[in-house]
Amino acid sequence: MPIRNDKTQSWLLGKCLIGPIKGFKPSMQGPMSEPDTYESFIIGYDSDGKPKEFTSDEEKLANHFGKNPDAPDYLTPVYFSLNVLNKYYDDPSQYEVVDGSVGRKGFWSLRIDNSLADSVVVFLGDLGKLPHREQLYWKSHNILLQGGMSSTGFRRAFLGQWIDPEKPDLFFKARLVDFAGKWRSQYGWDLFLPLSESDSHYIESLHIPTTANNAKEFDEQLLSIVKITVDSLNEKKLAESCTSLKKEAKSIDKLESFLKSKGHDLAEMIQFLRNVQQLRSTTVAHRRSRSENAKMNEYFKFGAKDLKSVFEEIVIKMIWMFNTLEHLLIYDDPCHPMTP
Repeated sequence: MPIRNDKTQSWLLGKCLIGPIKGFKPSMQGPMSEPDTYESFIIGYDSDGKPKEFTSDEEKLANHFGKNPDAPDYLTPVYFSLNVLNKYYDDPSQYEVVDGSVGRKGFWSLRIDNSLADSVVVFLGDLGKLPHREQLYWKSHNILLQGGMSSTGFRRAFLGQWIDPEKPDLFFKARLVDFAGKWRSQYGWDLFLPLSESDSHYIESLHIPTTANNAKEFDEQLLSIVKITVDSLNEKKLAESCTSLKKEAKSIDKLESFLKSKGHDLAEMIQFLRNVQQLRSTTVAHRRSRSENAKMNEYFKFGAKDLKSVFEEIVIKMIWMFNTLEHLLIYDDPCHPMTP
């Protein structure tokens, strides 16, 4: 409006207060989900030695503040067969299994103790926070008491301690990240190239097989760990430190030459990597041959061990490789700031 030939503006400022919906109760399952339903789970034995179940409804459970004193505690451990995690491992695009939790990305998350060798432990009250269909799925894998939580799970949940996982596959993942950071800080490049987004499922779904002799599961996990390690070796950077490489030299050859250029002849480690790569080639990538199988059987002791144990030992030796390389090429490197 022209006032004294000046240009002016006016605003009307206010607030609109929106009241709450009467009786509204938030739901983790979304606005279109079914009403809250709580499944019962096996928590022990009754006086007749039969399995005893109790609801996972938090409102009916005891806590440390006097609520429902005659009921089982919210933190009552419930046990499940290890196979319960297969559904989530098999679909890493939707689900994520990490050290201490499992969840559907963007929807729900469940605290778990997955450091035990043969079972998974969840607190009874936490199970009631799952969508009902997930409760039903977990209930189908519910088993009787197995003897306690893992040391890792107990110390984290009840003692508030920050500690590494006990299980080799979980420790491998944590160790890989830690080692990669230290190597990059020391040399300025990655020894193991990070996986592309399209290959990230190999690390996300990596796990110790849940059954003793499932050949399909063993092959899948073997392929994953080779993709993460041997197939991801940074050949270009390794070759830059080598002066006498043969034209046909492969990734492990370049690693061996790099180590020797640093004054380390790690024949046992190099042979292990060659055998793991060869095992992948004779099982996953190509048809199995009797002659190659005989060599692999002798090295990995397939006859004396089940497939689950063989893979677990491979994972442990990969961790040993990280520790060896870190000790010799990082902390013992004269250029490292922590070297005496």
